[in-house]
Amino acid sequence: MIRRFDRIGLLVRVVVLVTSLWLGGSAAWAQTAVPAKGTDTDRLAALEKSSADQAAAIAAAQTAGDNSWMLASSALVLMMSGPGLALFYSGLVRRKNVLGTMMQTFAMMAVITVLWALVT
Repeated sequence: MIRRFDRIGLLVRVVVLVTSLWLGGSAAWAQTAVPAKGTDTDRLAALEKSSADQAAAIAAAQTAGDNSWMLASSALVLMMSGPGLALFYSGLVRRKNVLGTMMQTFAMMAVITVLWALVT
């Protein structure tokens, strides 16, 4: 006799199998080969044009507003992580080691800030 949970598990497996076959079958029919048009030089020129268009779109997307928002977000995360990590790690040690653990956390925050400034 099949228990209730076994029947639910079997039903879930059947639904997943049917769904994957249905989605997989439709995706397989959609992937048809497109015959190549033109010569190799035409295809190469089209690829180079597409690459240049993408490079222009990427350059246009990198505005000063995006960069300033990333800097502000990074600064906020840095200011949150210092006290948060210091309090978290100080809660994991004995009472006499709390100050040392907090100082190590803030020292590592300073080192990471300098490394971040050097790398970016």
